[in-house]
Amino acid sequence: MNPNVLFADDDSEGTLAPLARTLRSRQHANVKTAVTFNRAIEILENARGAGSTRIDAMLLDIILPFDRNGRGTLMSELGIKLADKAAEMGVRTIAFLTVVRQDEVADRYSQLVNKYRGQVTFDYFDKTELLAPAMLETLLDFVAPPPAKG
Repeated sequence: MNPNVLFADDDSEGTLAPLARTLRSRQHANVKTAVTFNRAIEILENARGAGSTRIDAMLLDIILPFDRNGRGTLMSELGIKLADKAAEMGVRTIAFLTVVRQDEVADRYSQLVNKYRGQVTFDYFDKTELLAPAMLETLLDFVAPPPAKG
């Protein structure tokens, strides 16, 4: 079965749209995009408990607008709050793709990882290195492992 991936980034339907297309074509993932925190929560809630539409993995940014009305646009580490909610709702693979250095959010990130240890697999990717050799492959394989051959 193809994994269902939620890509939450304010640029997921803009500059980063090719990444969503690559997840769809190469990884055979069903990708939903959200450009705001509120839209991501709405997608997660609509997928909750529904077997074939359940969100299996999430790719998200630390910096995420709260909504399209400008409220909370610069709220601190809103992506970590979203990852916490996603893990509570059953998402089992969560990857951060952000320009925020991991050491800047180390305490919050460590708390999140420890809270869901053994239940959720987390990883952290730097957007500025997305085109580095093997970085894209590593990210894609983490979020949506390639389908088994056979």
